[in-house]
Amino acid sequence: MLQNGQVVNKADMAREFNVTARSIQRDIEDLREFLADKIPRYDIIYDNRRKGYRLEEKETSFFSNSE
Repeated sequence: MLQNGQVVNKADMAREFNVTARSIQRDIEDLREFLADKIPRYDIIYDNRRKGYRLEEKETSFFSNSE
């Protein structure tokens, strides 16, 4: 779902897969760690407006602020 640009709501996913919201939270944290290690230009963020998690591409800059 994240890869397809959808928003993931913990409670909805927990009901769909018959697990706890805490299990979904652990999965999200595992995905965050994987992305940080393997694909650092992406992150999973919580979107308050949409009440769920989404995949976001981080801004990358070739130059530092001082340059």
